[in-house]
Amino acid sequence: MAALRANQQKYDLALALFEEVYERRRRILGKHHTDTLSTLHELASALDDAGKKKEANKVYNQVYKARQKVLGEEAAETLETGHELAGQSVYNHF
Repeated sequence: MAALRANQQKYDLALALFEEVYERRRRILGKHHTDTLSTLHELASALDDAGKKKEANKVYNQVYKARQKVLGEEAAETLETGHELAGQSVYNHF
């Protein structure tokens, strides 16, 4: 539902939904569970799409560090988040 709202450019609703799902997953599954980290990655993406670049960068960094710790540096999910961080760095220099 949150991803659908983000695709519809209803960012406030999407962000609220992602935050709610993240909090529930963090509470139930734990902050380092792969599903929790995936939701947090999606939250960062929605923040980025909504133009909240600094907030997105902060969340991407949080996800990247957690995924490195939990999954390892070469896991596909870790690399995906690293790719997003690299894009953030390029964008922020222009």
